[in-house]
Amino acid sequence: MGANKTLRCDYYAARRNGELEGQPRCWELGGSADGVEWWCLRRHENDGDLSTPGVWGAWPVPPPGSGRACRYLRVRLTENTHGTDGDVSGWRLRMSNLEFYGRLSTRRLL
Repeated sequence: MGANKTLRCDYYAARRNGELEGQPRCWELGGSADGVEWWCLRRHENDGDLSTPGVWGAWPVPPPGSGRACRYLRVRLTENTHGTDGDVSGWRLRMSNLEFYGRLSTRRLL
């Protein structure tokens, strides 16, 4: 977001890409102030909201995650989308859009 910006994310949306395979079901939205130490903002387990290619899903970020100021955000798969760890293609995150909503803060750089 830049050296002087942070976001307190309280909602986010994602769009699955158009591929027929690889529905993301288990993933985690993470936040960090420094890009080194990460915390979980929201975890998804067997989430079926992105089961159709091209569909949008949207989710709130509950406390305490929504109250933390993040300079970095990431989405990380926590389970292979094909259900077998040996198939490395199942570790591709198939999302075409991500949108984050919340309170953006900017501080003056000295």
